[in-house]
Amino acid sequence: MTEILKLKKTILEKGYIKNFVFLESVTSTNTYTKENIHTDDSLIITFNQTAGRGRFERVWISEPFKNLTFTLVKFFEAGFKNYSLINFYATYIIASSLKSVLPAGNNVSVKWPNDILLNNKKIAGILLETVQSDKKDKSLKFIIGIGMNLNQTCFPENFIYPATSVYNETGKSIDISDFLPVIITNFYENIDLIEKPDILIRKWKSFCMIIGKEISFKKELNSKPVTGRVVDVDSDGSIIIDVKGEKMKYYTGEISFIF
Repeated sequence: MTEILKLKKTILEKGYIKNFVFLESVTSTNTYTKENIHTDDSLIITFNQTAGRGRFERVWISEPFKNLTFTLVKFFEAGFKNYSLINFYATYIIASSLKSVLPAGNNVSVKWPNDILLNNKKIAGILLETVQSDKKDKSLKFIIGIGMNLNQTCFPENFIYPATSVYNETGKSIDISDFLPVIITNFYENIDLIEKPDILIRKWKSFCMIIGKEISFKKELNSKPVTGRVVDVDSDGSIIIDVKGEKMKYYTGEISFIF
């Protein structure tokens, strides 16, 4: 409890977060947030997430008290149309924050659309969901769920993409109370990037390792995959894939690498 009080004090003193919620245990911080949290700039965190989930309802497994599992709530006006930019912004913030605390020589990269890799192994993922926050102003409540492997050492071997943690890659543990304030500060101090999609995507692409690579792509989880070469990621967040000489543009989907 001392650690939580320290974290809460540090976070609230920065002035960005209005509502700090700590849950001793919860199935999913995103699920809890959708049902219970209605305040802008809320932070919901737990050290024991028992049924975390990612895109396509995939399971996110996190060992209790070892990792960072939290949800950030941010409201945007109804006129905001490009939801995917929030996804890319959050991914960029997590990747850049992670890079800032790691020893030199560790390779932090991003995999379209929202996975963060460390030395080519998955270390973090983001689940973005939206809810209409108020019938009168029709603002949108963005629920940004983030799971990051910090100090866990063992992972199931049946993951689609090999998983790792900061500790496994560097031999050093990360103090959540020190690291989470870094993420929150970076998120709020750079939030104007959401209004500058060209700059945002350029910064995101500085971590990108898929452009020019041969990949397998599924538009939906159970759809037939196509293979092609990634040409680019556009300023609207879409991926452009060369499939047999034809450039195809997709806004959602799942990619895997062809080695």
